[in-house]
Amino acid sequence: MSEAPEKEVTVPTPEEEQKKKEQEEEIMRQIELNTNAMNDIKKQIAESMPFVSKKLNIDDYKEHWKDNKFYDSFISLLDKYSRARELRRDGNCFYRALLWQMFEYFLTTKSSEASEEYEKILGKISNSKADLLALGYDEIVIDDFYDQFLTAFKDLKDATIDVTDEEAVHEYLEKLFSNESLAPYLLMHCRFMTSAYLKANSILYEDFMVDYADVGSYCDIEIEGVDREAEQMAIIGITNYLGIAAEINQVSANGNVESLTIPEDAIDDGKRFIAKLLFTPGHYDSLYTH
Repeated sequence: MSEAPEKEVTVPTPEEEQKKKEQEEEIMRQIELNTNAMNDIKKQIAESMPFVSKKLNIDDYKEHWKDNKFYDSFISLLDKYSRARELRRDGNCFYRALLWQMFEYFLTTKSSEASEEYEKILGKISNSKADLLALGYDEIVIDDFYDQFLTAFKDLKDATIDVTDEEAVHEYLEKLFSNESLAPYLLMHCRFMTSAYLKANSILYEDFMVDYADVGSYCDIEIEGVDREAEQMAIIGITNYLGIAAEINQVSANGNVESLTIPEDAIDDGKRFIAKLLFTPGHYDSLYTH
């Protein structure tokens, strides 16, 4: 039996090696240029837009959308809402909007129903570390995020500010959510809790994992990835984990506002917390009735 001929090894010429080197250098140069451009955009956004604005009248808010195909939707919003808060477009807008409204609600709402709901949510936040450890998270990874979030939520109960003073409330919440020090911890733990629900109930969502092998890998990238925009799966995860609800008002080109409440069976009777958010393509802002 004859032996197979040895495969000829082609050695690149010096000219080919040089060309390959130049191509690789050009690729790295383009990556660096793209990275610098993205950083410049983020810097411009940071300089021109606070993390969370003060409340704006819808009439003023909608002027930012003048000559846009969604403009008439903001006119429709006036049927239900009178004010809005703008949030920075940094990939955290949903989580920041949700947490700001939730903390704001329990800071300013003094009723037996609110107190009862606060204690239920506090219990779930307190248990979140154990839930994450049971799912395989390392304690050293989640510990600081958990501690900061739990402390911030506990502090709402004994906050010594005039909760009827809108400016004082805004300043209190700014210290939590409008900075580069504490806010990332609160936002990240919110993402962890979102993942905790989805991973613990993965069998319910496996069929929706079109681009991912499983719910776990989806959460690792789409939920826990820093600055990753929230999709509907994230809203389902965090509302179910904390036992709260979110009303998502989505603008449309026909001038209407389509409203979706998650979970769908949540009843807005004024006796429980429901986040009121506005969704425009790729972004969330907050809505208020007063």
